[in-house]
Amino acid sequence: MKKAYKYLGIIIITLFFSVTAITLYWHREQSINFNTIIPASFNYCGSKVDRHNAEYIQLYNWLKNNKNGWVNTQASYVSKDIFKSNTITIYILKYSVVINYTSNGNKYHQVTKAKQQNELVFQCKSS
Repeated sequence: MKKAYKYLGIIIITLFFSVTAITLYWHREQSINFNTIIPASFNYCGSKVDRHNAEYIQLYNWLKNNKNGWVNTQASYVSKDIFKSNTITIYILKYSVVINYTSNGNKYHQVTKAKQQNELVFQCKSS
């Protein structure tokens, strides 16, 4: 009976450390260069925005200057300001940016990063 408890203890300890390692890995900060995957245009507020629009330029520059500090997330987010294309969707929230994107074909990722309230402030002109 003592051997059974010993093996059970070893299994529990191994499981605990495995779950801890996976959790720490999942929630690690990442550096992601979105400028290599950002599309030439987005659908935003019912219109197409591209490299010539102020909204696109502001978003592009913010992503270029914020490559570090991205964290995986499984939560769902609702935002008024959504930039969407076939391969990437960017949600601009009051205090964060959430990006869903594909890489390596069909592998989906969702990451989030904190932002200042006065960064990436857009006024959707569509009603």
